[in-house]
Amino acid sequence: MFADIKQDHLWVSAENYDTSMNLNPIYSFIFQAMHDDEHYRTGSDFSLEGEIATYNATAKRAPSLNVQKILYSESVLRNAAYIVLGAAPISKIVFP
Repeated sequence: MFADIKQDHLWVSAENYDTSMNLNPIYSFIFQAMHDDEHYRTGSDFSLEGEIATYNATAKRAPSLNVQKILYSESVLRNAAYIVLGAAPISKIVFP
C-alpha cells in the first residue's frame, strides 16, 4: 500500500470494506481510505501499536470527544478484539 501511495497509485476497491454497521457503504469506504492514508502519513504498520499511532494522529484533528471515541472504537478496540478473538468482531461503537 505504501509503495502504491508513493507512486500516486491511489485506486482501491470497496468490496473488502466493513459495512456491518449498516451505514451507507460509501461512508465505510471513505473512513477506511482516510484511515489507511493516516497509516501512510505516520509510517505505522497494521499492528496494534500501529493502530494506536494512527488513532493518535487522527484524533488530534477530530472535532469532538465523541468523534475521538468513535475513531478509537473502530481503529484501536476492533484491532485489539481481533487479536484476542482471532476474528473480526461485530462492529459496535463503544463509548466508555
